[in-house]
Amino acid sequence: MAFLRTKPLEDEIRALREKIDAEIDKHVAEVARKSPGVPPGNIRQTLASGLLGLNCQCAAYLEIKNKEAKKEAA
Repeated sequence: MAFLRTKPLEDEIRALREKIDAEIDKHVAEVARKSPGVPPGNIRQTLASGLLGLNCQCAAYLEIKNKEAKKEAA
């Protein structure tokens, strides 16, 4: 019988952060297309900690997804 091995929590966190970063980068690219001249780094910083006041990429991701869901529902 084979035993299932789970990744250490640190590896799972890193993998999840990579996915979150990719989603935030995708959103940054969308905003950058609508805001020519604004550096993507500034957009990312604003999303991740600036105007949203979240100081957390995970919370920023959840906020972005929540806003997208509200737009789709309208």
